[in-house]
Amino acid sequence: GSNNMFAVQIFDKGDAASDTYKEHMEFGLQITPNIWADVAITDNWFAFGGLSHNILVFGYETVKYDDDSEESLMQIHSSQTKAQLGLRFQWKMLAVEASLEDVVYEKSFAAAFNGENLFLNMGFFLNF
Repeated sequence: GSNNMFAVQIFDKGDAASDTYKEHMEFGLQITPNIWADVAITDNWFAFGGLSHNILVFGYETVKYDDDSEESLMQIHSSQTKAQLGLRFQWKMLAVEASLEDVVYEKSFAAAFNGENLFLNMGFFLNF
């Protein structure tokens, strides 16, 4: 599969004294191809896991400063590969899900699941 996103961000000036820009805007197209699998352990328990990789197909940023100078930046880059493993318990209309997610191949293969970028996802669902 693939999760895709076209995002637009327009920043306001804010209250910080360090904000020296008049306008700041970013937009871009990001795709995240992924591979996913789940397996039923029992009638109520499921195990799941997958890999995904973020790719910024096109990104553009423009900043206009108070001194009338401008900066523009165009980007195309490949980002992170993430792995996720988890368990789901589902009973009637209720489901509880927990998973661990980590960035892999960021530094080396040995960095996979070393705890440095480990993220815990929890979800509670009421299906109706």
